[in-house]
Amino acid sequence: MSVPGLRILTKYWKRYALVVLVGSCFIVTVKVGQQWMEDAGTELIIEGRALPVVHSNGVPTTPLVADAKGGPLVNSRVVKKSGSLSMTEMELRNAKLEAELKYEKLKAEMLNRDLMNAKKNPSDGDVEEREDDGDNLRLQERRRETIRRICRENPPQVPGLVRTVMKTRQGLTYCHIPGVMETFWLRVLRFVNRDYVTDPVSPFDITMKDAHERPFIRAKQLRWSRLSEAEKTPILKSKIFLAVQNPYMRLWEQYIHTMVLPVLWSTVGIQIEKKRKSNDLLIQQGLKRKACGKDVTFDEFVIYTLENSMPPFESYHRLCDPCQLNPTYVVKTETAQTDLNKVLHDLNLDYIVKTPNYSNSTIMRYLKDMVTDVWPRFARAKSEHCVTPGDIGKSLWKALRMEGLIHEAASPPLLDTTKTTESVLEMVAGLYIGSNLNVETQKARMMMSAYKTLSVKTKEAIKTKYKMDFQLFEYSENVDDVIKGL
Repeated sequence: MSVPGLRILTKYWKRYALVVLVGSCFIVTVKVGQQWMEDAGTELIIEGRALPVVHSNGVPTTPLVADAKGGPLVNSRVVKKSGSLSMTEMELRNAKLEAELKYEKLKAEMLNRDLMNAKKNPSDGDVEEREDDGDNLRLQERRRETIRRICRENPPQVPGLVRTVMKTRQGLTYCHIPGVMETFWLRVLRFVNRDYVTDPVSPFDITMKDAHERPFIRAKQLRWSRLSEAEKTPILKSKIFLAVQNPYMRLWEQYIHTMVLPVLWSTVGIQIEKKRKSNDLLIQQGLKRKACGKDVTFDEFVIYTLENSMPPFESYHRLCDPCQLNPTYVVKTETAQTDLNKVLHDLNLDYIVKTPNYSNSTIMRYLKDMVTDVWPRFARAKSEHCVTPGDIGKSLWKALRMEGLIHEAASPPLLDTTKTTESVLEMVAGLYIGSNLNVETQKARMMMSAYKTLSVKTKEAIKTKYKMDFQLFEYSENVDDVIKGL
């Protein structure tokens, strides 16, 4: 070696030694890591979902996974498990993920199909005819004038009440009416007030369970009766909005959601069925309790709501008395997309309804919310020996038929609660997309048949209880007019 070369080696030998040492440590670390993953078992967490890690010649690899749009999933990490996953657990995880991806694919296919149809034939698309801002403001002013006139000329025999209001950071106030666009507004209120756990991109990223059940922290619910006059004054000066629905349609949908589906089987359902003459002597004597009330008829349900006061069945003027509140906006479910524009504009959220396939995306969200909510309830009902797999299929399919979401001749399957929520959702979404139904036509036909079972006395009692709602919000008292308008 030459003298200059020796000098260079002497000068930099420490640096070379450090490089060699670091490289050796890296190799040892990789080897140890591979062995640790093989011995302990690992799983890959991808956007909150777990996938097993498959080992190939001692090197951990993962299956190729894509999201619903075909792109790769991100934010993945490997997490140590206490032991290796069994094949059963691995298959279950993969099955759930596969079902969820299939649902998202079905949803995307349907929305793309409807978007193309809307482009080809805009007049027949699902976008409702929109009024410009001026027309919308005039419509709201007409509704306010009707409310003022009715409050002045025909004051209610039963005093109106205000139950619960919620304020927004944008200065609006929502008066809460259970069962009327409730999930939608709770999601919106949580979103605009930043009252959520995760960081949603839109209100629809907030789950139905979180929207309804998680304690309110920033989006506070204010009990009107507990507020002082000083606290009420700024609220009354704000822009107040509420959502209403024709009382006949409201009763019909509440029957589907609470009695056909297992939401109030263990409470209201049992109370209603107790009034029947039972063939079971032990039940008659009060020595035996019914497991659940799952066979309540529409007639029985309506009579119960007329005789009892519960928020989901109460008159609007006993929940959000417009004579006291003088609301700025009245959102009707019958004209929701038009009415929502102005309210959501004031909340900086009008973009969520300005899509040509908004109506169908709403239906797909509704299906997902319904299945996600009721499936655990069916599991509880089965554990209480209240339903069989056959009963579960009949109840769920009956509700979907009554909502006009699947064909009324569709045969209900046997649905055991061991099925995952995702797989049931995939099945339901596939039936809806494949049926190509006119939702409102079938819904109106089934609703008409149900109301025909009511006695004249019961129909008159409906008109009496909801008299102020019919007048204040310009709804017809004739149920036939409601059905014709669908």
